[in-house]
Amino acid sequence: MLLCTFDSSTVAVKGVNGLTFKQLVKNLCDRWVDVTPSSIFISYKLPCHENQFMISTNVDVENMFSLARFFGVTHINVAVDSQNEVADLIRGKQYGGT
Repeated sequence: MLLCTFDSSTVAVKGVNGLTFKQLVKNLCDRWVDVTPSSIFISYKLPCHENQFMISTNVDVENMFSLARFFGVTHINVAVDSQNEVADLIRGKQYGGT
């Protein structure tokens, strides 16, 4: 199960075998108005590893599920951001230009 969070909202997405990056992006964009395929930035973190993993290809999605199975993880925390928000954070600004 993918627990996907954007801003302060979290939705559960069933992570089925064979889920593609394109399907994941579509599912997430259908959930939130402010998330579009051209602006989406997806990452995840496993409880057994301290760093975030980026997801931008089918291979990344497959690796995410493989790692979860290997470590016995039943749910994966997925962070969904927009590219604009990420760029603002990199520049040290809060999202929204304030």
